[in-house]
Amino acid sequence: MLKIILIAIPAIIVVFLIIVAMQPSSYRVTRFLAIAASPDALFPHMNDLKKWAAWKPYRKVDPSMKVTYCLSMDKMMGGKLEQALAELKGIAESPANQ
Repeated sequence: MLKIILIAIPAIIVVFLIIVAMQPSSYRVTRFLAIAASPDALFPHMNDLKKWAAWKPYRKVDPSMKVTYCLSMDKMMGGKLEQALAELKGIAESPANQ
């Protein structure tokens, strides 16, 4: 009986490893939703973060959730947006990139 168990366990492990090795190394998860509306009707809702609350499922899960909106990208970057854009422009116009 012990001999059968000692043979069966490694055999099960080998079969498991073979099955795992035959699986694809990557996978893709996709979601598709068909919305019966024109792009012109949807764009304002996608473009304005404050309108996202109308269709985000998280608001239904936690209605007391606090959401903070930043007024501008410059404010998010601590007032350094102009400096960053100037640096990017300088890099793009450098002789190495031409």
